[in-house]
Amino acid sequence: LSRRTEPATLDGLCEFVALRLGVPAELLRNGSRRPVVARARQVAMALARELMPLTLREIGVFFGQRSCASVHAAQARAQAMRTQDDRVREVWEAATTRFARQTETHPV
Repeated sequence: LSRRTEPATLDGLCEFVALRLGVPAELLRNGSRRPVVARARQVAMALARELMPLTLREIGVFFGQRSCASVHAAQARAQAMRTQDDRVREVWEAATTRFARQTETHPV
């Protein structure tokens, strides 16, 4: 089977990570602080930073009005999780294979 890539979108990344980590996607966008939800949200936010030319603010707004600092911290935590957790590493690799990195910037 050939691998097909699709453009990365916030909705697409959110759904993909939620499905792979067994969390309802709507919980990633709300204020849930349950550890399993927070972990999946951090992975999704970090993937958005890597694959999309969005600002910290834009990503934070999508994921439940998170601050820029929260998005930045999530990125650091997700990087650490990738080195320690095989499941997160697999989700990350699958996402970067499935979604094409966007390089265009857009006007703010």
